[in-house]
Amino acid sequence: VNTSTVSIDGTISQFSSGKLYVNDEYQGTVGSSFSETVNLKRGKNRIRVNISDVGGKTLIINYEPDTGGLESLNTTSKTLTLSVWDHGGVDGDIVDIYLNGEIIAKNITLTSYKKNYTLNLHEAGNRVEIVAISEGESSPNTAAIIISDGKKIITEQSYEISKGEKAGFLLIY
Repeated sequence: VNTSTVSIDGTISQFSSGKLYVNDEYQGTVGSSFSETVNLKRGKNRIRVNISDVGGKTLIINYEPDTGGLESLNTTSKTLTLSVWDHGGVDGDIVDIYLNGEIIAKNITLTSYKKNYTLNLHEAGNRVEIVAISEGESSPNTAAIIISDGKKIITEQSYEISKGEKAGFLLIY
């Protein structure tokens, strides 16, 4: 998006109202049919609508425009292993790894050897984010990941991001 504002339009059927957030900042309440103009910041923007019905059930709709090149995937396994290593030249790239907003590995210096981390998934969506803490001696921060269920590799992906950026994906269990 090359503009400072964007219009968000939607219809909420079977729900009474929703709350609109941009970059986790509350923008206001939306009704059953809505059109809201919101301000964007420079760079990536996250848009979220929390919708609640009269019984208190909540539906959350997220839009995050860039995943750093990583793809989301479905799994039938509650526990997965994430392996991560530097797929570019080993130059001191450092990352933090998050699962659903909670840190599972902090200040990990990537090498040519795989480092393994256990992911205990929740039902529905699970957000994995890898944050570039350092680009090492040469930019960008480069890593490869493998997600496996103990029996087989589910996916192997790679990314290239700058310091402070995130590469993220959803694991749907």
